Amino acid sequence: MTLNKGMEFAEWLINENHMSSGRIITNPQPKGNYKTTTREWWMIVEASEEIGRFYRKMLATHSMAQFSSLAKPEWGTHVSIVRGEHPLKEEMWNKWDGKVVHFEYTNKITTKDHTPYYWVEARCPDAEAIRLELGLSKEPEYGFHLTFARKPAH
Repeated sequence: MTLNKGMEFAEWLINENHMSSGRIITNPQPKGNYKTTTREWWMIVEASEEIGRFYRKMLATHSMAQFSSLAKPEWGTHVSIVRGEHPLKEEMWNKWDGKVVHFEYTNKITTKDHTPYYWVEARCPDAEAIRLELGLSKEPEYGFHLTFARKPAH
C-alpha cells in the first residue's frame, strides 16, 4: 500500500509494512548504561535507531503518560534471530556475523505483562534460513519481531 491523496496518514501508517536492513551481530554487547552481560548464543539484526526512536516517540506522544519514560533496549533496536538457543551446528555460528540482511516489519505494537519490552512484528527470510542452517527451528519461540523499547526498571 502506498500513501494516496485521499488516504489519511494514520491509516497508511497503521496498515503499511515497512522494509529495512541491518547488520547481524552474534553475542551482542549491551549499549549505553546497561549492566547486562553478554549472553551466550544470541544473534540479532542491529536495526536503525531511527525506527526505535520513531516508535518510542509515537507511544509517548499519542498514548498515556506511562510511555514517556521508555528507553532503548540493551542492544538497541533489533530483530532477534537466536535467543539463547544452543545450535546443533555450532561450527556455523559466526558465518553471518557482520553480514547485512533485509527485513520487513509492521506497525502492530505489542508487549506482554511478563516482559519489559515493546516490539512490532517482523519477517526476515534470511533469518529463517540462518536458523535452519544452524539446526534450529525456522522461527524462534516468540516469532520474529523488532524490539524497540524497554520499560524503565523500578
